[in-house]
Amino acid sequence: MKGPIKDRLIRFGVGETFDSSQFYPTLESAVTAFRNRSVEDDPPRINSE
Repeated sequence: MKGPIKDRLIRFGVGETFDSSQFYPTLESAVTAFRNRSVEDDPPRINSE
C-alpha cells in the first residue's frame, strides 16, 4: 500500500490496522484471492434471525 490512501489511513489513526496482505494490486487479483480463501479465513457470521 502506498500513496494517498496509506497517508489517509495513517492520518485517521488506522494505519496499523491494515497491512500489505490486505491489499491487492488489481481488482482481478483481489477477486482471485477472495475466491481462493478457505472457510477458516472467514470472520464469524452473526445470525440475525
